[in-house]
Order: sequence, then C-alpha cells, then structure tokens
Amino acid sequence: MGDHDDNRHRGARPPGTFSGPFETPAGVIQPTGARLDFPTADFWYVRDGKIQEFNCHLGMAVLFAQLGALPDFASAVAASAPARS
Repeated sequence: MGDHDDNRHRGARPPGTFSGPFETPAGVIQPTGARLDFPTADFWYVRDGKIQEFNCHLGMAVLFAQLGALPDFASAVAASAPARS
C-alpha cells in the first residue's frame, strides 16, 4: 500500500471465474466458466486516522472483454445463449 499525505491506494488483479449470470441492458450473458483477471484500484482518503472516503475503480473494459461483451452486450447475449434443439 502506498501513501501520500492522508491518502492511501492499492492496485490489485483479483482472479475469478465467470460462474454466474451477468445481467446487462441487452439481456443476460450466461456463465461460460472463463477465467477472469482484471485490474482494480482502491483509494482511501484518510483524515485524523479515519477513512473519510473510499473509491474502488474496476478495469471494466478488460472485464467486459473477458466476458465476451465487447464490442457490445447484444453480441455477448446471443453468443452465450444455449443451442436450441
């Protein structure tokens, strides 16, 4: 963790698995079991030893690409739909 004055920050890349449905404005992207690894950055603003504000930023473009949601949600919903018999 780094610090500057009363501020603290941390970067991370939490690994995971796409194991549950992901709701989007275009519909639900069904889980694929894909491995996920996207960047995050956490910022704490501290004054007198107490957290005044906390912000967490996610690398959403990276996450969406790993979910197959780029370039758009509609393509990912269609691609994840189970095959019809």
